[in-house]
Amino acid sequence: SRLPDTSDARSRAAARRAALSILAAAAEELVHLAPDDPLAASVLRGLNQRERQAQTESPSRSVVWY
Repeated sequence: SRLPDTSDARSRAAARRAALSILAAAAEELVHLAPDDPLAASVLRGLNQRERQAQTESPSRSVVWY
């Protein structure tokens, strides 16, 4: 009962942003420690691509009919 409500879209979005930020920081640190690690480089490429796509996409609206 003390856990936050995960059905709230704002809470999920904030948690997703925090998780992606932590993942990016960890991957950047790993790249500094092991520059030839393909996994860290791949994670950073994926995060950069995701960020570029988010900046170029126009907001969309979904309608669900019942």
